[in-house]
Amino acid sequence: MTGETRPDSPGDADFPTDNRSPAPTEAAASPIPSTAATRSRRAAIAEAVVLFAMLLAYSLLQSPVPGINEPHYLTKARHYWQPETPGDLFLDSSNAHAVFYQTFGLLTVVFPLEAAAVVGRIVGLALLTWGWWRLASRLLPVGGGVIAAAVYLAIHTLGNWSGEWLVGGIESKVPAYALALAAVSFLLETRLRWSGAIAGVAVAFHPLVGGWMVLAMAAVIVWRCLSSRRGTASNITSQFDGVPKREWAIGAGLFALASLPGLLPAIAMLASADPAAAREAAEIQVVERLPHHLNPRTFARENHRLGLLLLLAWAIARSPRDTNRWRLLDGLIAASVAFALLGVAISMGVAPVHELWAADLRLALLKFYWFRLADVLVPLGVSLRVAERLTAAATWVRGLVVVAAAIVALAVPSVGFDAGRLSTGQLERWRDVAAWLEKNTEPDDLVQVYGPN
Repeated sequence: MTGETRPDSPGDADFPTDNRSPAPTEAAASPIPSTAATRSRRAAIAEAVVLFAMLLAYSLLQSPVPGINEPHYLTKARHYWQPETPGDLFLDSSNAHAVFYQTFGLLTVVFPLEAAAVVGRIVGLALLTWGWWRLASRLLPVGGGVIAAAVYLAIHTLGNWSGEWLVGGIESKVPAYALALAAVSFLLETRLRWSGAIAGVAVAFHPLVGGWMVLAMAAVIVWRCLSSRRGTASNITSQFDGVPKREWAIGAGLFALASLPGLLPAIAMLASADPAAAREAAEIQVVERLPHHLNPRTFARENHRLGLLLLLAWAIARSPRDTNRWRLLDGLIAASVAFALLGVAISMGVAPVHELWAADLRLALLKFYWFRLADVLVPLGVSLRVAERLTAAATWVRGLVVVAAAIVALAVPSVGFDAGRLSTGQLERWRDVAAWLEKNTEPDDLVQVYGPN
C-alpha cells in the first residue's frame, strides 16, 4: 500500500488500469509506457488482487457453502433451466430474479450445486471487487480501497441495523450491489452514459437493490443541481453544472433499456397478484417471516445501538473541505438514511403493525426493504472515511489497521450469518430427516415442511 494519490478530475481508465497516471505529454505518446504509469497500473492490479482475496476469504469462512439463501436461489435457477425436473410450490413460482437465473443460473447446469455456489461466489465477488475498487479509487490513494474493505468487513462481522449483508453467498443482490457501486463511481466522474447503463443492469439483477440505489442517485443529483443554482453549495460548485441535456437523456435512456429485463418480470408479478393473496403474503413476509429485515419495531436493541453508532461515526467523519466527489457520496448516504427513516415512520404505532390504521398499505410498503441501502452505505461511508484519515499515516500504521480489521472480520463469528443458522442439535436432526427422505421417497414426491417461520 503506497502513498500515491489519485486526482479528483474525471478519469477514463477502468480496471485493471487506473486514473492515476500523469497528464499526457509528448513523451507519453511513445508506445513504451512511462515508469510512473507502469507502477500505477501494477499498484492498481495488486490492490484489486488483495481486495478479491479478502472478499473471497471472508465469504468462504464466514458463510460456508451453502450460505444463506443459496439453496433457494440455486435450486430455483436450476429449475429455471430444467423445468422438466420435479418442482414444488417454490420452484414452480414466478421468477422474480429472472436475469440472475438466466446468467448465474447457467452454472447449475454445468456444475453440481455445491460447485455452482463456489464458482458463482468467485464470479460475483470478482464483480464486487471491480465495483468496490472503482469507487474507492475515485476517492482514495492507492491502497485505500484495501484499508476500507478490511474495516468494512470487520463492521460487517459485528452486525448492522436490519441484517443486510454484502459479502456472503451468491444471490442476485451480490452482482446488483457490485454494479451499483460501479455506477456510483461513474457518477462521481460525471460519466452519465456509463453510470446509467450500469445502474440499469444492477436493477435488472435485483430491482429492489438497484432501485433503491438509483432513487438515491436521482435524489442527490437533484439536490446538488438545486444547491448549485441557489448558491448553497458552499465554495464548491456542482459537478453537474454545464452537463448537456443530451447526456442526461442518453444516460436515462440507457438506464431504462438496461433495467427492463429485470423490471418487466417484477412488475408483471406484482400486477398479476390477487389483492387478497397479496395482502396475506405481505403480512406473512413483514410480520412472520422477515420482520428482522422489514419491521424496525422488531429489530434487536443491539442492532439499533450499532446502527446509531455507525450513523454518528459517519456524520462526525465528514469534513467541510470535502471535494465534490465526497459530497456526492455523502448525499447518497444521507438519501439512504432518509429512506430508512421513512420506513420507521411507516411502521410506527402502539399496536402491532398489522393491526394499525391503514395496515394493508403499511404492510404493502414495508415489504420493500426500506433499510437495506443504509445498512450497506453507512458502513461503507465510515470505512472510506477511516481509510481517508489514514492516508498520511505511516505504512506500518496502515498495515496494522488492515491486519487488526482482518482478524476481526475473519476470526470473529459473524452476527448476521449466525443469526440464521441452526444449532448443532437442530442441524443434526435436520440431516437425519433429509437422509430418511432420500431413502424413503421418490424423486417426484412433494414434501411439505412446517415450522415457526
